[in-house]
Amino acid sequence: MCATVIDITRPTHHGMPVWRGDPQVRFAPALNAVRDGVNVARVCMGTHSGTHIDAPSHYLTSAGTVDAIPLESLVGPCFVVEIKTSGPVGRGALQECLPTPHPPRILMKTGAAAGNPKTYLDMEGAAYLIEQGTLLIGTEEMSIESASGDGSVHIGLLDAGIAILESADLGRVAPGEYDIAALPLRLVGLDGAPCRAVLIPRQ
Repeated sequence: MCATVIDITRPTHHGMPVWRGDPQVRFAPALNAVRDGVNVARVCMGTHSGTHIDAPSHYLTSAGTVDAIPLESLVGPCFVVEIKTSGPVGRGALQECLPTPHPPRILMKTGAAAGNPKTYLDMEGAAYLIEQGTLLIGTEEMSIESASGDGSVHIGLLDAGIAILESADLGRVAPGEYDIAALPLRLVGLDGAPCRAVLIPRQ
């Protein structure tokens, strides 16, 4: 019997919400089956549209690109933690809600809809994750960092080799342990990529 697979990818569609200033998502027909024999669509979107992975080069000049992120960071045991309060998530909040020990991949369930992040990691929270040897941190929010942040949370995490998964959909996911696979498109030399992310409950 196949294991239960939970899709935590937000649907990507024409005109969907994107981070301020990012390219709009646009779908258009390129070839038509009646005229050309096949249907082929043209897709225009930014590398951080919908559910996506941030690579170090998103913030760090000459740093690793999305095609170079180790697959081991993106696949394996993870822990979904529910954050019920809005505002910054710091060291104390993470210590309180994460078990010891815990898997090296963490997803923050915040109940977010599209828009500016209302629950976000602060520098102390980022420092704690780095100390814990975290491989991946994910969030339902459009950004792991505050909308008014200066990029320092991203920079700290990415410089430490922690992959960032943003705009996940954890609405149907209970807190607890899972296996995750969050594989971005293998876009050579780019700063991020949309991904299909799934969870499998651990027995």
